[in-house]
Amino acid sequence: MLEKFKAFNKQGKIYTVQQRISRLKRHVYGLLIALGIAIISFIIIFIIEFDRVSNYYYNEIAETRITNTGTERKNFINLYFSMAFQDLHDSHKELSYIDISDGAGNVDITKLKNSLNDPEIMPYFLENVGVICDDTAYLQNDVQFTIPKLSINSSMLLTGKDLNLDSDENLYFIYPKDDHELNGIDGHIGYVSKKVFTDKISTTIYNEESSTLILKKNGDFICVSSLIHDWRFFNFFGTCFTNLNDAMKVWVTESDYNRYMAYMEDPEAIIFNAGQDDRDGMFYKYELNVGDEDSTYYLIFMAPRGLLTNHAIHLTTICLVAFYSSVFIGTIGIYTLAILLVINYNKRKREEAFYKETGLYKEDAFFHDTQAILLQNPLSKFGLIYINIQNFSRINSYFGTIAGDKILDEVGKILSNSIEENPYEIAGYQHGDKYMLLLKGDIDDVLFKLQDFNEKLTSHNYDYGQKLVFSFGIKITDAQYALDLRGEFDCAKYSESKSGKTEIFNNYDQEMIARQKETEDINGRFEEALQNEEFEVFLQLKWSLKDNDWAGAEALCRWRDPIKGLISPGKFIPLFEENGKIVKLDAYMFENTCKILRHMLDEGERCVPVSFNLSKRNFQDLSFIEKYHEIIEKYQIPHELIEVEITEGLLVDNIDTFTSFIKIFHENDFSISMDDFGAGYSSLNMIHELDFDVIKIDARFFRGGFDETNQIIVSSIINLCHQLNKIVVAEGVENTNEVEFLKSAGCDIVQGYYFAKPLPVDDFKNLLFNKPENK
Repeated sequence: MLEKFKAFNKQGKIYTVQQRISRLKRHVYGLLIALGIAIISFIIIFIIEFDRVSNYYYNEIAETRITNTGTERKNFINLYFSMAFQDLHDSHKELSYIDISDGAGNVDITKLKNSLNDPEIMPYFLENVGVICDDTAYLQNDVQFTIPKLSINSSMLLTGKDLNLDSDENLYFIYPKDDHELNGIDGHIGYVSKKVFTDKISTTIYNEESSTLILKKNGDFICVSSLIHDWRFFNFFGTCFTNLNDAMKVWVTESDYNRYMAYMEDPEAIIFNAGQDDRDGMFYKYELNVGDEDSTYYLIFMAPRGLLTNHAIHLTTICLVAFYSSVFIGTIGIYTLAILLVINYNKRKREEAFYKETGLYKEDAFFHDTQAILLQNPLSKFGLIYINIQNFSRINSYFGTIAGDKILDEVGKILSNSIEENPYEIAGYQHGDKYMLLLKGDIDDVLFKLQDFNEKLTSHNYDYGQKLVFSFGIKITDAQYALDLRGEFDCAKYSESKSGKTEIFNNYDQEMIARQKETEDINGRFEEALQNEEFEVFLQLKWSLKDNDWAGAEALCRWRDPIKGLISPGKFIPLFEENGKIVKLDAYMFENTCKILRHMLDEGERCVPVSFNLSKRNFQDLSFIEKYHEIIEKYQIPHELIEVEITEGLLVDNIDTFTSFIKIFHENDFSISMDDFGAGYSSLNMIHELDFDVIKIDARFFRGGFDETNQIIVSSIINLCHQLNKIVVAEGVENTNEVEFLKSAGCDIVQGYYFAKPLPVDDFKNLLFNKPENK
């Protein structure tokens, strides 16, 4: 057994129901925690990576949008410049149709001034147009001013400062002369006020938070379409910056300012990210080809980066909210599902393993967990306990099964509550009024605990005012028997079954082991003994007090083992009654009794009626009657020589069956006797209802002194039976006083050691031909 245990234990540890539930909880909660950590880690990594990718993506979007919008602004301004220069070209064309010459190929200033007011010269974009002649600008409405000597080779844009004018409120557009113009004309000029130009180039793009700037390469503002960002274009004293470079110094960090300056110096650079966070902005730069050789003009379109990407950010935010919501909902769903699965698993395992009403283990779960506990504690001793309620059948009989079940539940709750807070001690329910316990400790520990249990069980005030009596079978076991727990528990049951009325705790000790081994040996040898005819018929004679002679005999079984010798019937008859082998033994004894009678009849020897006992096991199927009838017919035994004895206890559960049995046997002229009358069952009414021929008074009436009370009872039984025309036999009679009393009470027949003990056939025959010595 120990080797089997070691081999089994190597296969892996097994767990109790509670441990499996706890392990599942730990595993699931561990997985949930790991999942939570994984989800949080994923979210953190996702946020970091998303921030990196989204910044890159937003930069692309911002650059694309600033480029697209800047290009649109560039085209728009270039269009206006083209219109301005077109105005100058148109005015030049109109002047070519007017004679402004002095006749010598030079310009006549008077004619020039008059011609500028010609209604045909009507600019579309510019506010005023004119001609540059000898370093003087002559414009419509008699406007004229001196300008520095200019080298006009192409279209140019200049400011009042560039022309050394006192006022810098206008933008001046200069257009070169052609080769056919008069001497003295240096070019054509027109202007538009900065305010008008600013209004024309202003835009509502990006909620008016964008700015379109025309500035020189050195950063000086020429035109600014919007001053809404005071914090960008005004200094701390409320004075507007006139130079973008100065504004950038207070707008961005030093490193960003350096990047900005490099950007402005690089003619190839178009896009610039001006800063971060609230100062974040995107620049679009375009060099306007309208400056002279000494100055360069730039178009700068600037917009907050957040506005450039707000639509993408809005969509991204919606997607992120949806994503995080789905992650959150999914996580909650997974957690909820996992918890529900654990709860459902726990509930199902508990329903499989425990009775809901009492919390006790069911039988299979009890043995499984017991095995697990033993294997987990290989060095510890445990007690397997079988508990039986001795007087429970009476409760079911008197109060019904519903009341009985209620009391069983009460017992179960007491046992369940009595188990210590010890994971290695459990209580279970087997069936009927049978319970199971596993207690940790040796026999002394177990007995100490059981005494406490018994006190709680017997002192409890059960429903219907019942007081219960319990008996306990104990088997001390350990891990090496973990693979044979049911066999171990059978030992506990066996020890409880051997308890007497006064014994409460019964340990399966060495003496009981020897008795069980003997029982198993007896049971195992039955077929062999039957085949070897080791079972013998002993006959005990009965004495007729009226005829003063032998009146009959009872056939009794004895087992003569070739090694052990004669085995007492008390050792094997109850065993064969329990396992059903008594049916075969009864048939064997009956046939051998018939053989004896047949031999005596053939030899012309005296014969008396012989009674034989029928076990209650035979009455589970009345077909046995045919078999017995065949045996009688086989040996041709006169029916008056056969008497069948039925114990009183058999009638309680089989009255209908027994009624049929009596009818069949009486139809065949066999006598029927009730054995052990008065043994404790209510049979007085059965004497009247059932057609018995003989009543045998139980031998217990004659034990313990045969006092006056017993004499009154026996006398009454005899009188009652005679009134019902029954023959009365008193068995177990062993002394003269009992014989004299029975004779005076009118008893018909006496059976007992006083006259004859059970004898082998030859001794029986010898005594049959002689009277006993005490006669």
